[in-house]
Amino acid sequence: MAAGGADELPAPFAAAIDAQVRRLSAGAGELVELAAVWGRPLDLSDAAELLGESSVAVVAAWRREAHVRGLLAQDRDDVVFAHDLIREVIYENVLAGRRRELNLRCAKYLVASGRGAVAAAPHASAGARVGDREVIEILRAAAAQTSTTMPATAAPLIIEAFELLDPHDSRRSEIGEQCAEILIRAQRGNDAVAVIDSLLAETSDSEGRAHLQSLAAQALWLTGQFGEIDRRLVAARALSALSPRLEARLAAVEAMMLTRAGTAQDAIAAAEAALARGRSLGDDRTQLIALQAMAGGWDRRGEARVGPRSLSSAAHAGRHGVSGR
Repeated sequence: MAAGGADELPAPFAAAIDAQVRRLSAGAGELVELAAVWGRPLDLSDAAELLGESSVAVVAAWRREAHVRGLLAQDRDDVVFAHDLIREVIYENVLAGRRRELNLRCAKYLVASGRGAVAAAPHASAGARVGDREVIEILRAAAAQTSTTMPATAAPLIIEAFELLDPHDSRRSEIGEQCAEILIRAQRGNDAVAVIDSLLAETSDSEGRAHLQSLAAQALWLTGQFGEIDRRLVAARALSALSPRLEARLAAVEAMMLTRAGTAQDAIAAAEAALARGRSLGDDRTQLIALQAMAGGWDRRGEARVGPRSLSSAAHAGRHGVSGR
């Protein structure tokens, strides 16, 4: 993971640290480089696994060697730097290609050892290259795991995953939609629309285009671009042979628009009808949009809340999410 401030350190200090690293044996040198990339206390057994060394005792000997050189602190179980500035100097001195390889090794190890994608994501990002499928999946999984409780954290992760895709990657549509959904949760409407429009440019399928336009409507709602929502609704309605699910979803978006352009009574009636269709089809996204429209209609009527049954439905939709088509 990235270090900070090493380029601001006094040159004599950095040179002295580099000289001590150069005096280490090959194994001890690899250990301090790995520990610098790991970025936090490194358990001896983890270090052994990452370095392909079967004996923890050998790693402990390398640690003692680096400790004698003043680079590492004496610690019973972990590899810990004597000072974080020492770690920063060593990190910056690791060649870029080597640093990338070590970050990828750390990311894959964290996932394989059960520490999870969220822990692995910073390393995956530091080692990323366009088209790296494993890195993309780590970032995507980390975004999914944080999107509900920390959407602002998830957003840059899924954006990076989407941007790392090769232009011809078969997952562009799926990951792009995930990206747009997370950006909407993070209240980043304009960014979500940009992703959606890039996907629209890549598909001519009526069902897919209608789905994307319904997603765009949710994003545009965040930015108050109601005229653009209406334009996209007209374009989606002009598509042929839409499924009942997409018809219901577009009806829910229209109900949402009525909270701005129609009467409260009309908005509530349209939202209730869309909600019923969403329930019958088992489509969570339709239900969510319809509930938003219903809440907006009741707000216009000066009510403080929607009815208990609607609140129960909203809770259900929130628990089960709105991902997928």
